Formats: sequence, C-alpha cells, structure tokens
Amino acid sequence: MSSWHHLATPWLRCHSLHTDALQLAESTGLQEDAMLSLLNLAYIDVLAGSTTSCRQHLARLQGSSENSVWRQIAGASHASRLTQVLLDWREHTDAAHWQPVLALEQELAAAGDKMRFVHEYLLRAIVRFGEAAGDSAAALRSSQRLLSFQRQRLQAVTGTLSRAVDDVFLLQRVRLENEQLARHGG
Repeated sequence: MSSWHHLATPWLRCHSLHTDALQLAESTGLQEDAMLSLLNLAYIDVLAGSTTSCRQHLARLQGSSENSVWRQIAGASHASRLTQVLLDWREHTDAAHWQPVLALEQELAAAGDKMRFVHEYLLRAIVRFGEAAGDSAAALRSSQRLLSFQRQRLQAVTGTLSRAVDDVFLLQRVRLENEQLARHGG
C-alpha cells in the first residue's frame, strides 16, 4: 500500500468503499456488481501506481467465467481497455506505450456521448500523466476538452433551470387567471 501515500484521502476512501463493495457482492453472489467493483479497483490502482494490484484485478475480470458485465454495463469493456492501456504505460513509461492511450482517447471521442463517462476518465488520466509522458500538449488539450464538457453540462443545467423558472411563472399566471375567472363567475 506504499504507493498510496501520495494520494488524497478521497481516493483512499474510494478504494476502501470499492473493496467493501467487492466483498459484499462476492458474498451475496452479485457477479456483475463484483466485476464492476474489480474494474473500479483496477482503475484506482492504476492511477495510484499500484500496478501489481491493478493487474490482479484485471486478471480476475478477464478470467471470470461470468462475462455478462461486458454486455450489461455500458462502457465496461472500454473502461477495461482504458485501465489496460494506462497499466501498460505505467509499467513502461515511454512514448510507444503512451501512443495507445492517445489512440484510445481518439476512439472514445469518436464514440460520442454513449462513451462520454469513459472518455472523461481517460481525459483526466491524460491531464494527470501527460507531463510525465512528455506530452504536455496532450495534457493541455485534454484539460480543455474536460472544460468544454463541463461548460456543456453547465449550459444544460442552466437551460433546465431557466425552463423550470419559466414554468413556475406560467403556472402562477394560470392560477391567477383561474382565480379571477372563478371570482367573476366565468
């Protein structure tokens, strides 16, 4: 667990929660949940640099006789690939192993909204590791892309709130008109 010393407390808590979820899922026979917990643990471990632990989680995923998680959970196979390419780069921090990370980013960008959450995880990893990979330009592009996604979400929320406020005012106006009609018998 020595590679965890540099991680912030939220990642430690996240790892602990996924470990607990894995134990619970395994003890109750919830195979898909167990596999999802393994996938989350593998990703957290690769970010932390715990490559041995990450590889063990991925091996358990790939060795499982129950592969329905890949069909049932949208993005699970892409998330597994994301973790694998990051693991390969973490174990061999050279340009040849960084290129598959960038190639996967392009693939996920082309996939659009259906893989957005996996794409955002990968973009965050590129921001985090880009400089160490000698690719500050990719880190900057990824940071800008994440900012763009955040702005899109903010615009969507703003639009929804604006429509909700409009609806409240419209409802109030209709209520007042109904009250006036009721008072005047019409």
